[in-house]
Amino acid sequence: MLWISFIIAICTTHYTSSFNFEHDENMQAIHNVSLGINRFTVELHKIISSNMKSFTVSPLSVALVLMMAACGAAGENAKEMKSVLNFDYNNSVHRTGIYSMIEMFNAIQASEVKLANKLYIAAGIDIDPYYANLIKKTFNSSIENVKFENCAETAQVINQWCAEQTHQRIEKIIDPDDIDQETMLVLVNTVYFKALWRSAFEESDTNLKTFHLNKLESKEVPMMYQSIETSYGVLPELNATFVRLRFKSNYAYEFLNMIVILPNEIDGLHAIENNLHKLELSA
Repeated sequence: MLWISFIIAICTTHYTSSFNFEHDENMQAIHNVSLGINRFTVELHKIISSNMKSFTVSPLSVALVLMMAACGAAGENAKEMKSVLNFDYNNSVHRTGIYSMIEMFNAIQASEVKLANKLYIAAGIDIDPYYANLIKKTFNSSIENVKFENCAETAQVINQWCAEQTHQRIEKIIDPDDIDQETMLVLVNTVYFKALWRSAFEESDTNLKTFHLNKLESKEVPMMYQSIETSYGVLPELNATFVRLRFKSNYAYEFLNMIVILPNEIDGLHAIENNLHKLELSA
């Protein structure tokens, strides 16, 4: 058996007294933009998986950064980005959905989830007030002027901000060589996530089990196990099985889960990736 081969999604729904908005309207807006981000996720995965064997990616981070860029695009660029991202900044429902989603994640209390966005622009360049206001109100993003010609200093400023947003977990997101005097704009997104399992794995419940690298190779590795009540099932369109692992929550309507998809065949991961578009990733 090939155990944890593919972590596909982390989803959340959250209602608490500290998260004050009209639930129906705003949750529907979140649902709408989430469906668009999920479609973008599938397409992004196709591109990345065609060039890399193993990788970790946050599609939400990529989507948010590109959405901020799309808000400043015009003409054909704007049209193409709107199509790829399934996001139209002229649509008030989309704007409400993005803002509410960021607020929802940041309001979670049992686990720590923090989404942050930042826009760095070359000193001397004037930002359209409409764009600045749109970025702030939709993405909760601030704008800072920097001197990109001072590569080392500016890289340090950006990296320091990133480290602060991720509690020092990510201390370097950009190198001085990544920017120069021709750089006009840098868009940054961070996602910090720290949570406890609703049903924690006990270190004593660890045994050596067979992990199949492929049909011909395998090795013994330590694996943790437990018996719990949870959601699981089959995904016939992917020839796979899934299981949901819940994270700890403080409220009856606060859900934060990790969904793990396991191929039914030892070498079935590639087939899952090729057919991921058949799976509807609902919000």
